[in-house]
Amino acid sequence: MVRVMGLGLVPYVLDTPAAERLRVTLQAPTATSATAQAARDPWNRWSFRVNLNGNANGEASSKYMQFNTNVNANRTTDESKINLGARMNYRQSSFELPDGRTFKSPNRDYGTNGLYVKSLGPHWSTGVRADWNSSTFNNQDFTWYAGPAIEWDLFPYSESTRRILTFRYSAGVRAWDYEQVTIYGKLDEKRAAQAFNTNVSMRQRWGTLSGSVEVASFVPDVRKNHVGGYGSVSLNLVKGLSLNLQTDLSWIRDQITLPAQQATSEEVLVNQRQLATNYRYYLYFGVGYTFGSIFSPIVNPRFGG
Repeated sequence: MVRVMGLGLVPYVLDTPAAERLRVTLQAPTATSATAQAARDPWNRWSFRVNLNGNANGEASSKYMQFNTNVNANRTTDESKINLGARMNYRQSSFELPDGRTFKSPNRDYGTNGLYVKSLGPHWSTGVRADWNSSTFNNQDFTWYAGPAIEWDLFPYSESTRRILTFRYSAGVRAWDYEQVTIYGKLDEKRAAQAFNTNVSMRQRWGTLSGSVEVASFVPDVRKNHVGGYGSVSLNLVKGLSLNLQTDLSWIRDQITLPAQQATSEEVLVNQRQLATNYRYYLYFGVGYTFGSIFSPIVNPRFGG
């Protein structure tokens, strides 16, 4: 406290004869300074996230419960990136039918995934991805995939928070072990697969634009394929007025995991298993307008405020 008070009196000393005898010194930082402590990372750039949640509801003739958890570990540097994850999701609905029967629709989905990416410069990168999954909804006792990929960014990766335009090609092997015989008479199979992805994202004063397109197929049976597109736009139209648009479209011709046995009416109604389709879509739009005082620094948490 004396040191700080002395520094505060320096301007007054400058106007006195004692200013000629005044000296100011700066102490060199030591190894135990805050800067040195910040440079040491006991986690070696690894970060971890664990989520665990669930919910349940019901009434006299129906019940529903859901439980899911996931664990993720990530390490990111300028030279490489490692992503590891595991997840588990379980949900079940139960209904008392008018004829006295009880219908239950359990669904489970769990798996693991891993990604390693190596930087090849400001525009190029290469990596390898692997995953293992199990899903009753998709008629899979288990499925796994492993394969390499290469990516090129039109802009330097260092500008990715402002703009990015990437093109990525990946190829690998996927294997399945099915719960039920599929529409192609398979209980297990293994196929080579390939995919081409392009992603764009731009953040400007007028708003944010992002989108992606994926074209994927089996090899050599390229007739079994899917094409998916995603787009999102947030426009700042005028001061306070914003427009948000989002769309997700897919054309599907590679549903090789569908069970040969026809779905029951109950399974269709509760969305218990995947059904045959040649397209999917999702659309969203919204308009928001903000106006009023810009001098509102007070935060009041009462009633969820």
